Amino acid sequence: MRIVDLSMFSYLPPDTGGKMGIYHRLKDLSKNNDVYSFAINSEFDEVVLYRYDKINEHGLELYIYPAP
Repeated sequence: MRIVDLSMFSYLPPDTGGKMGIYHRLKDLSKNNDVYSFAINSEFDEVVLYRYDKINEHGLELYIYPAP
């Protein structure tokens, strides 16, 4: 199954409680599904694709877009 997650903020790096919860939930979902996560972050000027080794081995891809 393909799952799309839309978020108003990036949960990477998972260094706080809320980010860790979202990260682990999506990581668990991606064990048996393809998960595509789209987020907005004001720190980036262009579209960024996060494919960390830990994330990519589970089939989780995070696309980060710049804030308008």
